Amino acid sequence: MKTKKTIAGIINILLAAIMVLSLASCGDKASAFSKKIDAMEAAAKSGNRADFDKAASETVVFIGNKLKLNIDLIYGELSGKDKNGKLTELVDRMLEVGLSAPAQSEEDFEFQLSDDGNSVIITGYKYTGYYSYNLLDVGSADEYKGKNFIVIPSEIQGLPVTEVSNFDKTRGKVLTIFVPGSVKKCGGMGNCYNIKFAEGVEKVQGFYDEFGGMIRKVELPSSLKTIGSSAFEGQKHLESINFGSNLIAIGKSAFKDCKNLKEVTLPDSLITIDDFAFYNSGLKSVSLPSNLKLIGGCVFAYTAIENITVPDSVKWLGTGSFVKCNNLKSISLPSSLKGIFYNWDTDTYPTEIVKNCNNLETLELAEGFNPVFASFQFAAHSEQWYMGEIDYTDMFKGQKIDANLSLQKTLKSHAPFKRWKCGTESSYGKEYWGLKTLAYK
Repeated sequence: MKTKKTIAGIINILLAAIMVLSLASCGDKASAFSKKIDAMEAAAKSGNRADFDKAASETVVFIGNKLKLNIDLIYGELSGKDKNGKLTELVDRMLEVGLSAPAQSEEDFEFQLSDDGNSVIITGYKYTGYYSYNLLDVGSADEYKGKNFIVIPSEIQGLPVTEVSNFDKTRGKVLTIFVPGSVKKCGGMGNCYNIKFAEGVEKVQGFYDEFGGMIRKVELPSSLKTIGSSAFEGQKHLESINFGSNLIAIGKSAFKDCKNLKEVTLPDSLITIDDFAFYNSGLKSVSLPSNLKLIGGCVFAYTAIENITVPDSVKWLGTGSFVKCNNLKSISLPSSLKGIFYNWDTDTYPTEIVKNCNNLETLELAEGFNPVFASFQFAAHSEQWYMGEIDYTDMFKGQKIDANLSLQKTLKSHAPFKRWKCGTESSYGKEYWGLKTLAYK
């Protein structure tokens, strides 16, 4: 018995020693990593891009060689290695330093003149073709040293850079991207962890990401007016975003499948939220602004929102807006609604508003609630549409509604619209299409 206890004691001592050595090793790595980042920061403050690239390259090599991390899996691999969170904290700091690096020279980019010849459009990044998961390879290759931290110049050959287009379609390995305020329209970027847009940027859209959503942090300026189609679609690590105070439109599928995006605060300036904008995201709470006029089809479908009040400003509501919101308990719709619309350009729209919201307890339709049902089809950019009556018992369906007499009574107390309209170029159609296309201007 004493022998067993002795052996057990020895094993515990060995395990404790291993743990101490492991923590010491981790501490040594963290200290060395911190010094590498200090050198990056000093080079960034000096304003010398060559010095920054050298320091950044050494840091990236350290991450690959000492921390054994792959470039597109940094945070995922850290989760099992970083017991006290110190290394994750240092990675975050490294990425912040990367956003403050000096701008790169024009030799790093592909570009062309704008149509009026007064500005430059960046059409590509010359280092996006490097396809290696190993940070050691990326950091040590002479041609790619320091190129993981992109800082777009505000001028090229004396002309302002006003647009970035098709920037990263070639599987580039990038850690951070900084976009200067001279750029008004920005798209086609991706495969990075942090993106910062300076004041002056007005539109962002279309990010590419082959690795299941690397973006963790996005800084948007107050100058931003439009978030375009699929801008951050599938960014599963994106947890929060500040929309600024001048945003007017969120485009189709802009935050679709952003599973960690739990809560958003939408600015009062917002007018349009287009189809599928927050579809299948992690959204639990949202407050809709008082100037909002259009909520597209399936915008909040398959989310975890619990309550929603559509403000009196909203005139158009897409079908499927709240489909399969299993946590939705209450919904309130205003009398301002002119139409509930259905788009024929996709077969994914259900015709109901709250289908399969089986925990819905309260459905409030404001006094005077009496929208028309509008169906739109767009072929070769020509509008075809018809408008007609709504049967509210068909529009609002679900187990809870079907079994709840008070909800049924609410629906029946609002008589469906009895008058049919049809034609082209209606005032309703023009208004709807004008609002819908705000995200694409």
